Amino acid sequence: MNQKIKIEEIVSELTFELINTLKTKSLKKWTQPWLKNGFHTNVKTKNKYNFWNSKILNKALEKNNYKYPIWGSIKQWNLLGHSIKKGEKSNAKIIVPISEKLGRENGTPNSENNKSEKEEQANDEIKYKFRTSPLFNIEQTNADLNLFTNLIGPIPLNQSNKIIKFIKSIKHNSIISHAIENPIYSIALDQIQLPSQSFFKTEEDFYITYLHELGHWTNHFTRLNRKPNIKVKEFEAKLAFEEITAEICSALLGTAFGFERDLQHPEYILDWINKLEKYPFAIYQAGSCAQSAAQYLCIQAGEHAPTSWPIRSNSDDW
Repeated sequence: MNQKIKIEEIVSELTFELINTLKTKSLKKWTQPWLKNGFHTNVKTKNKYNFWNSKILNKALEKNNYKYPIWGSIKQWNLLGHSIKKGEKSNAKIIVPISEKLGRENGTPNSENNKSEKEEQANDEIKYKFRTSPLFNIEQTNADLNLFTNLIGPIPLNQSNKIIKFIKSIKHNSIISHAIENPIYSIALDQIQLPSQSFFKTEEDFYITYLHELGHWTNHFTRLNRKPNIKVKEFEAKLAFEEITAEICSALLGTAFGFERDLQHPEYILDWINKLEKYPFAIYQAGSCAQSAAQYLCIQAGEHAPTSWPIRSNSDDW
């Protein structure tokens, strides 16, 4: 029943929407559904779905006028003692990647067309296929919503005190000073450098920028040390990948603390988007890496991680 579908059918649609959203200079299209309803949640595992599947489920929620972001497979609903209403069909299919390395098999160069190993290494690229997993919304079942109210939003807005505790609970090196003009993470010093809060228009701008730099901080070689499976040669494109990763990480965490989002530095981010637009798979990978970065920061924050987005358990509900 799990159908394999090609990467092009997934990436082209999702990345096109992501690019267009970033070009509006606002992230409220992402954040509003989450703030209103909470993050999309699996009914059995209580896990929050990942960035890309959350976007797929947002579409299904809006298209079918569902109110509650609670989902599960037929098997999961049945295991909980509930059933799908007669005549209901799945209106949402999340995606679970199955990696397939083209040009190589188990690290051995493919000799097709008599290509040399050096040529194969130059052209080597990870591509993905996906299996789909059909889901049913709680409104398509006979489940009593009152049993699952703890999985429903809205997310309390502007949780400044909680975001301060979150940032302070992550052991990292930072300098905040009037002498600093631009926020930056120095990977050489492993240090976040930020202008004083008075330099920012709002308290929100300061904290969202801090989250962006913490997103970069996760990329240190002693932490996540991101090495995405993408074929991007241009130096600027690789920088763009990292900037978009940090921005999406910031958007996820900012929303979890109830902050509505516009791009903090729209011209800067849009410049990176333009450099990466011809690499749709790189943008897909950036979204996945952003999810991992946000997850890593939540683990480091421990009890001060946002309660609206608890740490995922080991499962494949994606």
